[in-house]
Amino acid sequence: MTKKQILSIVLAGILVVVFGVWFYFEKKTEQSAPASEEEIVTYGTTEFLTYTNAKGKRWLLPKAGKHSFYVASENKYPKFIKGVIDPLKVSIGDIQKMEIVVENPGPLKNVWAEIEHDRGKDIVVLELVSENVVSQKDLNLPFIVDENNHLLPVTSKNKSRIEKIVDNLIERAKAQGIVQYTYRGEWKVHSTQTITYHTTFIAQDKEGNIDKLVLAWSDPCSFEFPENKINRDCTLTASVDGLELTSIGFTGGYTVTLASGGVFVWNPGYSIVLEKGGKFSIDSGGELRQAYLYYNDADPDGDLYSSTSTKSWSSSPGPIAGKIRVSSALGTDDCYDATPTSTTRAHLVYPGQTQHFSVPRGDGSFDYDCDGRYSVTYVDSLQNPSFFSDLVAGHNERECLVFDSSNDEGRNCGELRFEGTDGCASSYKFFNEGLKLSDSKKFEEFKFYSFLKNFLFKISKAVTSVRWGWWFGGECFTDAFPCRSEIYSLCR
Repeated sequence: MTKKQILSIVLAGILVVVFGVWFYFEKKTEQSAPASEEEIVTYGTTEFLTYTNAKGKRWLLPKAGKHSFYVASENKYPKFIKGVIDPLKVSIGDIQKMEIVVENPGPLKNVWAEIEHDRGKDIVVLELVSENVVSQKDLNLPFIVDENNHLLPVTSKNKSRIEKIVDNLIERAKAQGIVQYTYRGEWKVHSTQTITYHTTFIAQDKEGNIDKLVLAWSDPCSFEFPENKINRDCTLTASVDGLELTSIGFTGGYTVTLASGGVFVWNPGYSIVLEKGGKFSIDSGGELRQAYLYYNDADPDGDLYSSTSTKSWSSSPGPIAGKIRVSSALGTDDCYDATPTSTTRAHLVYPGQTQHFSVPRGDGSFDYDCDGRYSVTYVDSLQNPSFFSDLVAGHNERECLVFDSSNDEGRNCGELRFEGTDGCASSYKFFNEGLKLSDSKKFEEFKFYSFLKNFLFKISKAVTSVRWGWWFGGECFTDAFPCRSEIYSLCR
């Protein structure tokens, strides 16, 4: 045997060993990888597991139970109607069963499910188990899709209109020979579904027409005003979201899944148009609401900023105490949103605040404008006789000298600083040591001292000569009192 042959055998052996080690640890990881639950949270009476998807977004999955859902989509065929996934939350080794109902004028060619998980995708071919003609009980739903593909929630106010639409839909289904086909299948779970979890149902008829339903469990919905289109598959679980002041359409065949506790809201007077294959998949615990969206606002300052992006809904267009309409909100980055008290100045804290203040906002911070740092303003109170009383109220409209210091960090906020020119600084040195607004006696003494010096200087200038003026403070005390004679530092 040649050296070349021996070397080839050795290399082949090494490759076999490396592959064996890799396969062992891959299988071990696959079989025993724990679900990466962050925590268990409860909404209502339902427990949810929290996960983080590949994009770093937090999403929820009901801890137990099956997912039964109805599908609202445009009047095109084939068309998904309803389905069941049991259980929705699975672990490695579990058997997950699926059932889906599809409407079509004739038999379907193929119906299958694609389950996307953390390690790839599995395909499950579903089998036909029954077929039935459409009846009125099939349309006894909390919503209806009218002849113009508008999605309508069923309410007591539109009951008579809904009944007419249902009658028309049943007549149309009979005329077209629409049949409901029920398909079932199951698969054995062999990988975790904590980062990626999508269930996609696909139905194809004999003419090649396809309908697709994507249940994107691991992609939470997030809509931002004034967006008016749905442009991705997403899921609302135990949360409220939707769009304001707009009719809603789809940019493609995307599905919004309303899982347990998920509520999708749009305003009265506007509509949801199911087009381009767009759908809503609605769990028995999900809701469609024609109402108004709000953010919470604990401090009624009228600044239109909330400290949270969490939304709620109300049937009232507002105003509502402690809330801000989503369509009116300027942002959700209020950094100190709290109920105002005698010691809490939360109503003065919001992005864009332009005033500066001499006392902390209530939690020890001087960050009144929510920019994450301290900005300092220096105000001349001697040039502004009414400044002292204004300062108590937290106002500083009469600014003399203003500059910014991002490194101050609030250490000198609320202190007097005497940065007078020439002889002024030495004249005021005694009063420059820790003088606070609360020390009203010393403040009044200082004002009297300043007044007396200025008065004596004017007399000396008039009676004697200017050359004696330096004894009383020199040119610092002229009729145009120096801007930097007494500076008080405020922060925001």
